[in-house]
Amino acid sequence: MSKAKKIFKIIGFILLGLIIVCILFIIVSLINHKVKSAKEWTMLEEKGYVNLVDARDYKMNAPYWGNTEGKHTVVCMSGMGVDDCSLTMRKISKGIEDDCLIVCLDRAGYGLSDDTKDEQTCESIVENCRTALKNAGFEAPYILMPHSIAGIYSTYWESVYPDEIEGILFLDTTPVLNKEIFEDEKPKGAVTEFLYTFSCDVGLDRFFPKLYWTYLPDFYTEEEIEIHNALYAQSSQTHALISENNNINKNSLLAYEKFIKTDIPKTYIGSSYHFETVDDFKQFIEVFNEDMRRSGKPEDHKTDEEYEQMLPGFNNFWEQNYVPYIESLGNCEIVTIPTGHMTYEYKPDEVGEVLVQLVEKVEAAKK
Repeated sequence: MSKAKKIFKIIGFILLGLIIVCILFIIVSLINHKVKSAKEWTMLEEKGYVNLVDARDYKMNAPYWGNTEGKHTVVCMSGMGVDDCSLTMRKISKGIEDDCLIVCLDRAGYGLSDDTKDEQTCESIVENCRTALKNAGFEAPYILMPHSIAGIYSTYWESVYPDEIEGILFLDTTPVLNKEIFEDEKPKGAVTEFLYTFSCDVGLDRFFPKLYWTYLPDFYTEEEIEIHNALYAQSSQTHALISENNNINKNSLLAYEKFIKTDIPKTYIGSSYHFETVDDFKQFIEVFNEDMRRSGKPEDHKTDEEYEQMLPGFNNFWEQNYVPYIESLGNCEIVTIPTGHMTYEYKPDEVGEVLVQLVEKVEAAKK
């Protein structure tokens, strides 16, 4: 046998060995994932985080808390890829739980909801949410509490079904404009979708949580962190989530097309771009750095002078993209809580106070 053939043979054995090792690792990961998922599901069920209801073509998880006989039903809607909304939103609802029912809707492919390969359009997402609420026995009208991208769905919902909405608390939500919101966003192709969902389905995400899962502030308890991890482990990357991400601009433009101005009481909490002072901006940077530390990424440290130079850029972006949208909503108050995009996680008490005030406005509007 020639020297070249021997080398190719050795390389072939090495590649075969690597393939076998990878297959064994995936099998072990899958078994580990199935065992842990079963235990986590039982734990989440015992703690009241499971309430599966029909949402047309799949099961949507709609856990609830508060007063089932309350005056209002508050509907929590998570931001893109946020699987622990049913945990973190509880931190801000304490002030209304005696008088309100709070429901968290995990969209398709989120938290404990089923995944689906159906295209996630603005229309289908809202119709699925409406169907799930009705099948769960929670009748309109609702006070919506969307975060981030869910603001697009809430704006569409309010415009198409205004009689179903009696108030909205926008948590640093994406503005609905007559243009693409994310011009550089490239849709994920079939190969990327396969790799992402395969990684999630066989439990590989559990080994690399920093790539897929978010982090909670230090004041969350060990039990809450356990719940957080369990929710993300079930569905960190799914077909529905990828479809939703691919349709961001399409959904925003549809919401703009259907948009109507209403007198429904609304409050918009701005926390990512609207900073009145350098101290406000530094508070935002502190939260940003806290998140960077947890994810092992470089922090941002600058002088007050440098932050002062950056401030106009953020505020200009706010004035050009957010203010026109918020003012066009009608009857919408702006509240600034400078903590970054996940403001309700980092400042739950402050956000909770704003929620109480919005419920009071809804009450006053009904008199």
